Amino acid sequence: MKCVCLLLALIFLQGSLMAQDDLVRPWNDYRQSHLYEKVYVQTDKDYYLCGELCWFKCYDVSAANLRPLSLSRVAYVEVLDGRSKPVLQAKIALDSGSGNGALYLPFTLASGSYTLRAYTRWMKNEPATYFFEKPLTILNTHQAPPTPGRITPAAHLAFFPEGGNLVSGLTSTVAFQGTDAYGEPIGFTGVLRDDRGDTVLHFQPQAQGMGRFAFTPAAGRHYTATVWPVAGGVLNIDLPRVYDRGFVMHLDTAAGGSLRVSVQSTESGRVFLLVHSNARMDIAEAAPLTNGRAVFPIDTGRLEAGIAHLTIFNDDRQPVCERLLFKSPAGDNLLGLQTDKNHYIPRSGVSIHIKAPEGITGTDLSVTAYRLDSLQGIPEQNIVNYLWLTSDLSGPVAHPAFFFDHPWALDNLLLTQGWRRFRWEDVLKDTTPVFTYAPEYKGHLITGRVVDTRTGAPGNRILAFCSAPGNRTQFATATSDSTGRLAFDMPAMYGSSQVVVQTDLSTADSVYRVDVDDPFSEVYPGHPVTRFDMPLDNPVTLTERSLSMQVQNAYAAMRMQTPYLPAAADTTAFYLHPDLTYMLDDYVRFTTMEEVLREYVQLVNVYRKGSHFHLWNYNTPRNEPFDEDPFILLDGVPIFNTDQLMAYNPLKIRRLEVLTRRYFLGGVSFTGLLNWTTYHGDLSGYQLDPHATALDYEGLQARRTFYSPIYVTDAQKASRLPDYRNVLYWDPRTSLPGGGEGVVRFFTSDLPGKYAVIVQGVSAQGVPLYGETTLEVNAAE
Repeated sequence: MKCVCLLLALIFLQGSLMAQDDLVRPWNDYRQSHLYEKVYVQTDKDYYLCGELCWFKCYDVSAANLRPLSLSRVAYVEVLDGRSKPVLQAKIALDSGSGNGALYLPFTLASGSYTLRAYTRWMKNEPATYFFEKPLTILNTHQAPPTPGRITPAAHLAFFPEGGNLVSGLTSTVAFQGTDAYGEPIGFTGVLRDDRGDTVLHFQPQAQGMGRFAFTPAAGRHYTATVWPVAGGVLNIDLPRVYDRGFVMHLDTAAGGSLRVSVQSTESGRVFLLVHSNARMDIAEAAPLTNGRAVFPIDTGRLEAGIAHLTIFNDDRQPVCERLLFKSPAGDNLLGLQTDKNHYIPRSGVSIHIKAPEGITGTDLSVTAYRLDSLQGIPEQNIVNYLWLTSDLSGPVAHPAFFFDHPWALDNLLLTQGWRRFRWEDVLKDTTPVFTYAPEYKGHLITGRVVDTRTGAPGNRILAFCSAPGNRTQFATATSDSTGRLAFDMPAMYGSSQVVVQTDLSTADSVYRVDVDDPFSEVYPGHPVTRFDMPLDNPVTLTERSLSMQVQNAYAAMRMQTPYLPAAADTTAFYLHPDLTYMLDDYVRFTTMEEVLREYVQLVNVYRKGSHFHLWNYNTPRNEPFDEDPFILLDGVPIFNTDQLMAYNPLKIRRLEVLTRRYFLGGVSFTGLLNWTTYHGDLSGYQLDPHATALDYEGLQARRTFYSPIYVTDAQKASRLPDYRNVLYWDPRTSLPGGGEGVVRFFTSDLPGKYAVIVQGVSAQGVPLYGETTLEVNAAE
């Protein structure tokens, strides 16, 4: 008998291991082909006036280990209004997972609550609910305040069975969440009744509008909750459907403090538990259902820090239950900040000593120092609670700091989350994944679709060119695929420009056009923005804020709003160095292009063939002429009509660069090249081919310099220029030396008050870091 039992146990174990491998192996394959990013943005503050600049720093890290990531070289930053429509957009260059920029807030914006969101092109392959978001408040002091309407108290209540479903006869834990029209938690009382009107239980939230209750649904019954919000009114909400058959799961604490997962089912056979994070599969176990029940002990030592996904599979390897679990990070995430004085006077120096936790190296930090008042406090969201917790949750979380510091309330929050960002059906399919959006690992991609103008069908294998006219030649080629899709690499395109996209017109008139895509996501959040109330009770604060904005614009606007290219920006042409360069002002200025080419441009000749002009270019490496005309550019735009170019006014041309060799760009070969550049880089009246697509296009954002005056000498301190800065300091590129310590220095303004200093960032080891302190500036005597 013992031998039979042992044999059965071995058979079960072997079958369980094979079944686990059927689940773990596809998940590992899926994880290796799906690299997830997380983006976090720090702003200099959260409450702005129109006319101010919103300074920000972007961090792009791996979701697997939170280390800075070099997968994407561009971050997309948007400000959305209360209807989730973009009012400001910017493309920010990333270098080793870091980038920074600024957005000017124009006076065309209305006062209200806004949302700043950020993402990369690669992140557009996953739901937009995982994009970074943070609330901003913008006040327009040049517009009359909106007339406050009568706001009807609106409430929303939702129920979330643990694991996903309610099953008759099986006890389930049900989480609930109550929010108002702005997504803020509400207080309420409620009663649960069945369809016969019998009271099952009473309930109310424990914290932040959330709570839970346990009950056993009966077969054939459905349940309704009646809720009375504190603000008034009454709600009747149906609970999710009760199934006759299925599975339920429950996570609780066993004796001794360890965790366990209990599974109940109306079925028989085996169940499988997979516990995984973004980085790895932590636990994969199987257990038989004995009397409809299985228990899995959870060794938390095997779990990665952060959010873990607990998924139950039935004997057919189908996912039947899932919930989330959070494990607090073990390391120290706090930066030590120490001011050199307790109190300061206006126009005096401030030194902040920053110390990283033990063992932290390679820090990438941003520092802001701003004035605290009745409108602006210290935000609850920071890089630590975002990267560890809320970035893995779908949609915004009100008061994230509360949940990060209160594990009992956090578990209620986790129960309100749905299934993970991927579908297990996709994981278990043995197919090669297809991604709609490729990562921008070199720089910005301009994408589009080639269309046959005669039929509207996609153009297959059509060569196209993309140019950004200007004094810096920015040019790329691409060939469409079978669906007409193509992508142009434009890594060094900075600032506002016109983009010209056209197909190859060198042989015949093209019947194709290129439709250029909007690079920003067109999927917008459906959740409400935070509540906005006009600060009519704070006239002094508003006056100080308005005065600060106006003084800054009067005396420092040129310093802060003049853009410049980053030092690392590549300003060379795509062909790097020409073989010959002609500055036309160094020669006699002729009145026809033919004279220019004939009189002093070497190794290029012009001749007529029939009634058309042709150019003859010499191949210097082979010491023979090319058989075909050279490729011609005007301000980086391909020119296919040589006759039209020869009729162009050469007095508008500043420079000519010539390549007397064959040049390869991607899969295209050019038999020499002539690149003409006008004085202003704007084509100067040249008429483009009607088949070309020309549109205004915003490239990567150029840098701005945060202006902070220096008060070292007595003359500087006695300057009569007013200094009403409420943001004393902003540095998005702070790092600590090898010892993990450093000092930032800045000067106070003329505004007394209490100021917050916030430092946050990430380390090379993938540790998010945060520190804050305050300083007092006393009024001048």
